[in-house]
Amino acid sequence: MNNMSVTYKIFRGTPEGRIFAAETTQALGHNQVFIETLLSGLCGTDQHHLRHGAVWDANCVYPIPDELDSVSAAPLMCAGATVWSVLTRFRICPKDRVGVMGKGGLGHLAIKLAAAMGCEVVTLSGSESKRQEAIKFGASEYHVFSSGSPPSKDFKPLKHLLLCGNVDVDYSSLLPLIDSCGSVHPLTATFEPSGIPTLQFAFKGIRIQGSHVASRDDIRSLLEFAVQKKIVPNVITFPLTIDGIEGAMQTLRDGNMRYRGVLVRKGLEV
Repeated sequence: MNNMSVTYKIFRGTPEGRIFAAETTQALGHNQVFIETLLSGLCGTDQHHLRHGAVWDANCVYPIPDELDSVSAAPLMCAGATVWSVLTRFRICPKDRVGVMGKGGLGHLAIKLAAAMGCEVVTLSGSESKRQEAIKFGASEYHVFSSGSPPSKDFKPLKHLLLCGNVDVDYSSLLPLIDSCGSVHPLTATFEPSGIPTLQFAFKGIRIQGSHVASRDDIRSLLEFAVQKKIVPNVITFPLTIDGIEGAMQTLRDGNMRYRGVLVRKGLEV
């Protein structure tokens, strides 16, 4: 594969939020392969990274199981991998009481995956509107909770809490939610400092645990688990074109994505 080059379409974002198409040419180095992009999952970080292909080290790629359609696989390899790396790396066990705060793109997959692992999943959301869906996805309990407000008197503390929603979290309000020696896993982040009451967290032995980007082995095990447990994300598809990308990003900004967007190349629409 040495001395070969590939030319493919890329989509770039402007400061005004518009999308324009261009082409790029890239040489293939030792042990590199060109992966053509037929479908792409979408999240807020993707506005400057959408393209019709990519060059990767052959040691970093992996197959998608035949039993899993590509539209479902795309969000699993992004939001699903983010959740999976937490669920499988940090001593989260079946029957543990696991809270999921926020039921969006990350949160709905956190509910499905944790429930399939045998955890007791507790969903925390800012309104009643998503209760029935959360229960359908596998949640054992659903509580309306707003950051800064106390939980209900009968709330049973959590062993683990996955923060999958608004990045502006009042960490002091999380203290009554977490059991002693429990853990908080922030899956969304901000460049702004977060006010964390370290003394109160220390007294209860509560750990705030970050997570690494999912490895190839993580994603392969996730895809195999998704096939075994028949887990698929809830998606809205858009064409992988300028208009489709702009429409998908606007849907995401408006908070109307239910629950992950997938961009699909022409001829592969579902």
